[in-house]
Amino acid sequence: MGVLVLTTLGAGPHRFYQLRANIEGVSDKMLTQTVRTFEVDGLVHRTVEPASPPAVTYEHH
Repeated sequence: MGVLVLTTLGAGPHRFYQLRANIEGVSDKMLTQTVRTFEVDGLVHRTVEPASPPAVTYEHH
């Protein structure tokens, strides 16, 4: 699962819904946990753009 997330993000920044659409069969919960773990480990950078609702983008570091 983690490899799929990193591979997808290797193609460029993605929003959460784009990640979910590109990785078949992943639940929102599992994807959220994986992205959070990678963010804490420094593998993924999370950018929040001020909007309503906030626009969150993830990219591989």
